[in-house]
Amino acid sequence: MTSRKASEVEKGHNKQHRLLRDTLAVFFRDWFAYFFLVLAVNSLIINLILPICNYVMRFILYVNDIPFLSYTDILLILIYPSLCRD
Repeated sequence: MTSRKASEVEKGHNKQHRLLRDTLAVFFRDWFAYFFLVLAVNSLIINLILPICNYVMRFILYVNDIPFLSYTDILLILIYPSLCRD
């Protein structure tokens, strides 16, 4: 490799190293905001969205007179919903 190509490769590595260093510096400067965002989104999902989905699913099962839903029955209910009604 010629010295010109070697210096270009070295500049490319330095540029990548600098980009990584700058990106990590920004991340560690704002890590608390990222942590809070993840914590808030998980809390929202666990405390609001999952209970709503649970209530809606229980209501759908109740309206269709299905006493419980197991993993073995779910495919059958999705494919043949008319079998669930007597």
